[in-house]
Amino acid sequence: NLFFLNSFAENEFSFDITEVEILEDGNKVIGKNRGTITSDSGVIISSDNFEYDKIKNIIIATGNVIIEDNPNDVILFSNKVIYKKNLENFFSDGTTTSKIYSRYDLVSEDLNYNSQTRIIKSEKKTSLDDTKNKIFYEASRFNFQIDTEILKGEKVFINTDYDLPNSDKYYFKSGIFNLFNRSFLSKDIKVFVKKDIFSDLDNDPRIEGVSGTRKNEITQINKGVFTSCKKTDKCPPWVIEAKKIVHDKNKKTLTYDDAWLKIYDVPILY
Repeated sequence: NLFFLNSFAENEFSFDITEVEILEDGNKVIGKNRGTITSDSGVIISSDNFEYDKIKNIIIATGNVIIEDNPNDVILFSNKVIYKKNLENFFSDGTTTSKIYSRYDLVSEDLNYNSQTRIIKSEKKTSLDDTKNKIFYEASRFNFQIDTEILKGEKVFINTDYDLPNSDKYYFKSGIFNLFNRSFLSKDIKVFVKKDIFSDLDNDPRIEGVSGTRKNEITQINKGVFTSCKKTDKCPPWVIEAKKIVHDKNKKTLTYDDAWLKIYDVPILY
């Protein structure tokens, strides 16, 4: 069941499919009952059914689809994927999972993956699990540059050290995140610091600010507000407002620049 078709002089697919039907003077190939298509770029497509349009150079794969982009160490799993060969673009329809660098586990919908630019993105809610560093990312809009490991997202949630009883949790309106060195640059940041930072598990230490950065396990929050009061619907009994708040994760410290203490919204110390 193995045969070859030249879509253009420079493009070639090999088909290994159980049942094949060739239509429209050889310009359309229908594959059924499971099989694989291998691209000259090193991509292997496995699925229950295929439809190949030779004129448009497009493959539509449906049913238990697996895309193995071995040169880029990326695998996609979905129920339907459209592969536009001329653009090296893959579009999934519906729920899609992916394994990147055998390290990142991704779950999303309607993914757009380009094997040339090495960008994977979605306009739908997406989660990314860094299984090596035990960091979980979630975003409503998602763009991941695979080779540089740069993530751009909106409405981003990050759970650090999720395998431990207590961990820092971050919320962002938007941001740029380097997953390789775990640095970031963001807008509208909220940090729920792990409860044991002050050795009191009854507290809810948290910081909010208009922007934030992180480098070498040190988070800086600009125009920030901090309190460790237990979180309720009411105004916290006390807060510290500061031009800059720095959280050193390793030292478990918080430092403030140009800060003032407010008790029930009344300034007390500057």
